[in-house]
Amino acid sequence: MSANNLPVIPLTPNIGTATLTTQNQNLNGTGTLVTVFTAGANGSRLDQIKAEHLGTNVATVLRVFLQSSAVNSGTAFLYRELSIAANTLSQTAQSVDTYILQMGCFLKSGFTVQVAIGTTVAAGIQVIAEGGDF
Repeated sequence: MSANNLPVIPLTPNIGTATLTTQNQNLNGTGTLVTVFTAGANGSRLDQIKAEHLGTNVATVLRVFLQSSAVNSGTAFLYRELSIAANTLSQTAQSVDTYILQMGCFLKSGFTVQVAIGTTVAAGIQVIAEGGDF
């Protein structure tokens, strides 16, 4: 049986963004989930997800769900979590550092990556998913 002996790299960059403010405390893939990444026609690789405060926010947790379809059909499952510390906006000091969640996962065509936060925040959390389509 032959195996792929060449490195397979994405052909087209795929970047998605979302701003989160409202809590979703469900861990079973239900409730309000925001799509931040959609796999291409030939599948995709998701490299990382970044989260950044957009101002003063309380602490929360970013939850990443994988969904087997483009619509929220209740088939999402919790894939990763990332704790995010509280932040106070300042005009003289930087905000809490950007959070980076290394993903390194491959997605079939039609799969989506959806995100939610565990507590409601005032200013919002900007989420950026970075990867590529095959």
